[in-house]
Amino acid sequence: MGSTRHFYMFILAFVLVVALTIYLIVDSTWYNTVHPAFLLFMYVGIAVVSFGMRDEMLDRFEK
Repeated sequence: MGSTRHFYMFILAFVLVVALTIYLIVDSTWYNTVHPAFLLFMYVGIAVVSFGMRDEMLDRFEK
């Protein structure tokens, strides 16, 4: 049960990252006005989601 919940949490996080990326492509004016620390945390979050998604998918398909 926990594995299924984690899988859907990573799917949701992945969709949010995709939405943020599309928003940055469409409207990038805010990108230059935010604090660099916010951007750093955003990119760290994207990395965590990416690696977590990779591990979750590998675990899901190895079974």
